[in-house]
Amino acid sequence: MDLMKQVVIGAGICSVIHYKWEYVIPLAMQCIMTPMTVFDNQLFKLHVMNCEAVGDYSRPFPEPKGPFSMDPPANEEQREEQRKADQELAEKQLAELAEEAKNAPKAEEVEDKKEK
Repeated sequence: MDLMKQVVIGAGICSVIHYKWEYVIPLAMQCIMTPMTVFDNQLFKLHVMNCEAVGDYSRPFPEPKGPFSMDPPANEEQREEQRKADQELAEKQLAELAEEAKNAPKAEEVEDKKEK
């Protein structure tokens, strides 16, 4: 049902864009991407292409990951290692900033150079 909604909404938006501004590229992209999306769908593969319901095609289907999702650490040890690595990185960056601040010219030196 979600795939059908996605296809209908995409076709509707592309149709409006083509009707209003006469753009052809969104229509071409929709003609290419829609069949690719449909053929990649697990239900389509099970029912139309008669694939066996094993592995990735067994139910419940795994939830698709979003583009910005990251796998969380699996156990407490990995979380602790990640926390330590993050803390070490933060300390290193802080030390670099402190070194840059030490080497930066003071306001009086900058004003003296402007006056000369």
